[in-house]
Amino acid sequence: MQKVLHLYIAPAHNFFGHHGKPPGDAPTVEVDEIECVAGRGVRGDRFFDFKDNYKGQITFFAQETYEELIRTLHYNKPPSVFRRNVITAGIDLNAWMEGEFEVQGVRFRGMGECAPCYWMDHAFGPGAEEALKGRGGLRAVILSGGVLRVTRTLTAVLLAGGESRRMGREKATLMAGGAPLWARQVDVLRGLAPEAVVASARERPEWLVPEVLFVADAPNGRGPLGGIAAALGAMKTTHLLALAVDMPEMNAAHLAKLWGAAKIGRGVMPYIDGEAEPLAAIYPAEALAVATGLLKGEDVSMRNFAENLTTTGRMKRYEIGKADAPLYANWNKPADCQLELKSVCL
Repeated sequence: MQKVLHLYIAPAHNFFGHHGKPPGDAPTVEVDEIECVAGRGVRGDRFFDFKDNYKGQITFFAQETYEELIRTLHYNKPPSVFRRNVITAGIDLNAWMEGEFEVQGVRFRGMGECAPCYWMDHAFGPGAEEALKGRGGLRAVILSGGVLRVTRTLTAVLLAGGESRRMGREKATLMAGGAPLWARQVDVLRGLAPEAVVASARERPEWLVPEVLFVADAPNGRGPLGGIAAALGAMKTTHLLALAVDMPEMNAAHLAKLWGAAKIGRGVMPYIDGEAEPLAAIYPAEALAVATGLLKGEDVSMRNFAENLTTTGRMKRYEIGKADAPLYANWNKPADCQLELKSVCL
C-alpha cells in the first residue's frame, strides 16, 4: 500500500546556493497537507515558481531508506533534515525516475534522482552522502494540481490489564455469544484493518495468539492509562484505537465511524451524556507525551487523560446518541454478563 508518512515545506534555502558559505537556518515545517500546483511546485515551498520547467518542483524520499540510515549510521535525526517534500512508504521511488506516476490523484513526471551531496554529511551525519548514493530520493514535476495529505494509519490495542476484582475472574476469558471476550474483541478490531493488533496487560496472557502482539502495561499498576501509554509508545502509526476487553456490545461499524472522524494529530473521544468514554476511543500519536506526563503524577484517571486531550484540541468530542449508547456497556460484575447478552460467565 502506498503511504505518505510526512509532508514538509521549507520556505527558504539552507544548502542550495550556499556552496562555500555556512548553511542557512530556515526551518523545515511539517504539515498535514501540501498544495501541488501544476508546472509551478509546492505552494509555500522554496522552489515554488523557482524557474520555468524546473525539474525539482517536488521531491520524494523513502521512509525505508531513512530507517536503514538510522540503523547503519546510528544518527537519531528526523527525516525532515533531508529537506524533501514527501516521505513515502511502500513505494519504489527508483522505478519512478522516468515516466509519469500518480499519488493520491495528483499526476507527476519523474525527472531523476535527488542526488546526495556533501551537505547530507552536515545535515544527517558523516557517511550520509555515500550511503545515499543511488537512493537519494526523487525529483519530479507536477503535471496536475491537487492536494497531498498524510496517510492516516491505525494500530488497535485491546486493553486487558484490569484486575477484575468485582468480576472475581479474568474478564478476557468470559464467554460472549459463544466465544471468549478476547476473541470477540480481536475480531471487532480486525474489522477496521489496522496495521497491527496489540494486547496490553500486566502480564503476557495465556490466551494470546501469534497474530496479536503483546505490550506490557507501562508502568504496571497504573490502570488503563499505563496500557494506552505502552501501546502509543510501541506503535508506528498515526493513531491508536483503544478498546476495553469488557465491552461486548461494541462493533466494528461504530468504531469505523469514530475512525472516520479522526485527523492527523487529532483523535476522537466519545461522550455520552457529557461523560467521556476513553476506553473505546481513537488516540493520536501525540497523546503519548500527555500520557507519559500524567503517569509521573498522582492523577492517572482516564477522565483526567480525556479532559486534557479534548481541552487542548488533541481529541475531538464525539457525541454518542441514545441509539448507540448501549454499545459502550461494559461487564464489571457477574450479573452484568447475564443481563447484557443473556450469556453465562463460563
